[in-house]
Amino acid sequence: MATYYSNHYSTNGLQADSYDSQVRVNAGIGHGRLRYKRAQSTPTSAGTGDTIRMMTFKSADRLIELWISTDGNATGGTIDLGMFLSGDNHDGASLGANNINSFMDAAALTTIANRTDAFGETGSSAIAVATENNARGLTMWEIANFGDGTYTVDPMTEFDIVVTPTVAFDAANIVTIEAYYTSGD
Repeated sequence: MATYYSNHYSTNGLQADSYDSQVRVNAGIGHGRLRYKRAQSTPTSAGTGDTIRMMTFKSADRLIELWISTDGNATGGTIDLGMFLSGDNHDGASLGANNINSFMDAAALTTIANRTDAFGETGSSAIAVATENNARGLTMWEIANFGDGTYTVDPMTEFDIVVTPTVAFDAANIVTIEAYYTSGD
């Protein structure tokens, strides 16, 4: 019988990897403490191309789950969920307005009132690239690469999770984002 090692005991956790006593697994993976953030916004007339900056993460934070919900008040409008650089005053550039998810259509604005996992939906850009099991737990800078990011190492910066309407809301709508993550600090 063969013995295989995960990335806690070998360099990459690949089948061909042997045990390596020098491997030190990242704290965010090996024994990170789960944290929670929640942000809410009530845009009364979010128009096409507007941005709603919801919350900030350090580039080394590892996103486990990202939930979005609304009050279901708007019956028209579509949104993208993506990442922007935080910048000095939360005015940084887009790294992909839909690099997390672009599944939110007019129907979804009413149905996500039931709380929807942005990583678990078929429209998730991150899932399309990495598959659901591989996207969960990635660092924020690795998720940024699903959009316009081109990072090969941690840039030691901050990113904002941003809601961007692609079709204007037809009514005021409470948008809530909840995140479960491990801190990269």
